[in-house]
Amino acid sequence: RSFFYPVIKPMNQFRPFLLDIDKDLNFCFVEASADSLGDANFLTRKNLIYNPESEHKIAMANYVPMTIRQPSAYIFHTAFCGSTMLSRALHSAPEVVVLKEPNILLELSVASTMLNPKAFAQYLETALSELTQPWAEHGQVIIKPTNSCNRILMDICAQSRDDRYVFMYSTLEEFLISCLKKMPHAQRQLNLMARHLLPGSELEKACEIPRNVDFNIIEACVLVWYVSLEYFSRAIEILPSNSWMTVQFSDLKSETIAIVRAVGHHCKVPDQYLSELMLNSKISDDSKSTGNAFDSEKYQQQKNIVKETYANAIKQGLAWAEDYISKNAHVSTVFK
Repeated sequence: RSFFYPVIKPMNQFRPFLLDIDKDLNFCFVEASADSLGDANFLTRKNLIYNPESEHKIAMANYVPMTIRQPSAYIFHTAFCGSTMLSRALHSAPEVVVLKEPNILLELSVASTMLNPKAFAQYLETALSELTQPWAEHGQVIIKPTNSCNRILMDICAQSRDDRYVFMYSTLEEFLISCLKKMPHAQRQLNLMARHLLPGSELEKACEIPRNVDFNIIEACVLVWYVSLEYFSRAIEILPSNSWMTVQFSDLKSETIAIVRAVGHHCKVPDQYLSELMLNSKISDDSKSTGNAFDSEKYQQQKNIVKETYANAIKQGLAWAEDYISKNAHVSTVFK
């Protein structure tokens, strides 16, 4: 390793952060601050503010972390279920640092389809050992992987270090509406996501879903939603009962402060960062566009437009899900 940093550094100082993997299978580190990590919705080269000249590369196969993996918390989600808002509410750097959608985990999820299991487990353990290092003494790191990483949820659970897990989801109808709202861009993204999440799943086998086919937006949404809940369900079957909790989007919307505080306690966030005053100040902004106030009326209007525009497609998608997919899906009753 060509650089050294202490585990504890002040909030506005920079330290190496594991950003991604290059084509030669090198881990790529850049200098970043806890502040910059909290500001970015996606921890990618495009979204994270960092100094490009600070980049260090180390071969994945040769890299050994300086410290062991620390206990941390994870927020897994189906997307469009309030996970970004929740993450922003819990982020209180440097004591509580929430990593929203680290690119390194997405790339490892993609690599999991090509690497042998032993090598993949080693790379995942190494990456998590870096990501979970606290930014302050007795600090906590919470990781919110992108929903494409639901594929490697069981691999993360297998390496658990007394970790805490939160499984966030919306109803299928809410998920369909949110995805259709992002058309036409969502068509390609959901198709790729379905093709990534399905291989090796029980849903793929039970429904005899062929590989390497293109799904339409409704098919992709239904399959992504059900296969994500399958991974969540399989995880809670093996995890200690006190290590996980579920959060439904409708509950988060109706009881926002109470749910955020409950998640914070579950994820071992200190009480001083969970006061109603502090949380209200963080959830008032649009979670995808900080600095702009969240407009609930505008949000509902946009939702209604989508429901009216795609009414028949939504109805047919829900019927297909109920008549065929749900009967073959491995979904715990806690999600129903």
